[in-house]
Order: sequence, then C-alpha cells, then structure tokens
Amino acid sequence: MRRRLPADESKQRILEAAERRLREGGPNAVRMREVARDLGITDAAVAHHFRNRAGLLDALARFGARRLRAAVEEAVGSTKAAAPDIHHLAALALDTFERRGYSRLLLWLTISGLRVDRGSGMFADLARAVERAREDACRQAGRKPPAPNDTRFLAALFVMTLFAEPLIGEASRRSVGLPGNRATTRRFRAWLAETIAALVSESQLPSTRRPGKAPLLRLRRRHAAAVR
Repeated sequence: MRRRLPADESKQRILEAAERRLREGGPNAVRMREVARDLGITDAAVAHHFRNRAGLLDALARFGARRLRAAVEEAVGSTKAAAPDIHHLAALALDTFERRGYSRLLLWLTISGLRVDRGSGMFADLARAVERAREDACRQAGRKPPAPNDTRFLAALFVMTLFAEPLIGEASRRSVGLPGNRATTRRFRAWLAETIAALVSESQLPSTRRPGKAPLLRLRRRHAAAVR
C-alpha cells in the first residue's frame, strides 16, 4: 500500500516533476495529466494541491523564484566584505532562467495575461551588495556616494539581460552580424559579467535623478519636422 505523503512533501514532488517537464519541453509540456502520470498518481491528486494548470504553473514559477533567491542570498552573504562575484551570480541566474526553463515560463505567463510578480525582491541582496561596492569605490575616489536608485538601475539592467539572454540572445547577436554559435554565446556572457563588474567598481555613473532629455527632444523635433 502506497504511503500517503504529508501535503508539503507531496507538493514538493509534484513541483519537481513539473520542473523536469519544463526543463525538457518548455511550458507547453507542463500539464497536470502528464505530471501525474510521471509520478504514478491521479490527476485529482495534482488538482487537490494546485486546482488547475494555471495554478500549477503559478506555483512552479514561485518555486523557481524562491530557490534562485536563496542561492543569490547565500552567494552574496558569503562575501559581504567584498564586491559581489558577478560571474558567479550570472551563472546562478542563467541556471534558473535558461537550463531550468524559467525564462520561457515567466514569458509564457506574461503573454498569457496572467499576473507575474514572482520577481519581487528576488535580487535585493545583489542590489545591496552592489551598493556597498559602489560606495567603497566612491570613497576611494573622493566622490559623494551614489543615490540608491542609481545602483538599483544597474542591478536591474543586469537581471533583465540575464532573463532575456536565453530567449533572444542568439537572435540579437545574429542581428548585429555576430555568429550564432556557442563560443560566441560564452564570450558574450563573460563580457557581460566583466562589463557589469567594471561598472560596479565605477564611482561615477549617469544619475537616475537627472535623466538626459536632450536626445529625446531632438528626436521629437526631427519627427515633427518630418511630418510637416
């Protein structure tokens, strides 16, 4: 007779099975019937915990987000006295976004019209570590520390690029004439991490409090002149 698992353990097994399907076949492969069959349980057992497929996918997104946040917290917490290891953090994010398939899942949830707020605070520890590193760089350069949002914008740029990389990275590189092979992908990702690391150590970056308006104004004037 099969032992009845505690609810938390049962949900964990279902989410792990759903993640395997996500990794192997993308969001379209994550269906309650197939997940139940993989585990040798009934559809009703899956529905008991997640109600329907939308509930399962939502829970799966949260499952991935919690694990990534814990990994980032551990990585940043182990080096509080130094600048964050951008290469290591990029590898952690890409493991979730690319190898485990969460970039595709979150994009699928978004274009399906479902609310996606799983990312709230996920990289807060990263942003704080970057703030500390930039404050140190400013002190060494004799400059005033940057506003918090200046650093958070930099962290957001890093996260957005890592999220989009598995989805449109190769196409973007091809669009500017770069080869679409794995070697170029590896070089680009290493370059991205080096660039962000270099910016983290910079004491002066464009301020989010005084965004440049001149280029936008020039563009509007050209457009107005063209339609006259």
